[in-house]
Amino acid sequence: MLEDSIIQQLTPKEESGTAGTAPIQGILGGDELKNLRNHFKEEELCDLARVLGEKLPDSKWFVNGLLDQFFTPAAHPTPEEYKQAAIQRESQLITLFLVFSHGQGIFLGIHFYWGLMMGLSPEDLSRHVMLVGMYGGIQLLNAALTTLERTLNLLKRLAWSNNPIPGEVVREIEGGLGPPLNK
Repeated sequence: MLEDSIIQQLTPKEESGTAGTAPIQGILGGDELKNLRNHFKEEELCDLARVLGEKLPDSKWFVNGLLDQFFTPAAHPTPEEYKQAAIQRESQLITLFLVFSHGQGIFLGIHFYWGLMMGLSPEDLSRHVMLVGMYGGIQLLNAALTTLERTLNLLKRLAWSNNPIPGEVVREIEGGLGPPLNK
């Protein structure tokens, strides 16, 4: 498969010349991801998104409509259907932010985080970046890999902090990937 071949080529080689584990996929371990997910409350991220509606009052109906339609478990018949829809939603949003932000920025980092919290794995994100980067070009690929690496390192650091709640994680992403959202 072409994708596997590309991943193999981009995987660092060990001294013996055999393929090793790609460092970016090993940054955030299973226990760290589990701890972050245990502290995750999607409603808190939705509340942060509603700030956009407050900053632009004429858009409040639009922001609330998006959140109600795509970010609310009640909009789906079962929790499992919501989880699958949320994974698909985050995958699509990550693609949009990869393309339109050229692989950089706070919103891409936030959706890397959100995607991980909804069920995507670091490997899923790496493959996603690889696929979009192959079509978007080397500049997008390099920028996106850097953004993903920074986000995963930040999440690794936060995973064992006292309380890695979404608001704190978003503030850290702001500091690590760009200017604050509230200025």
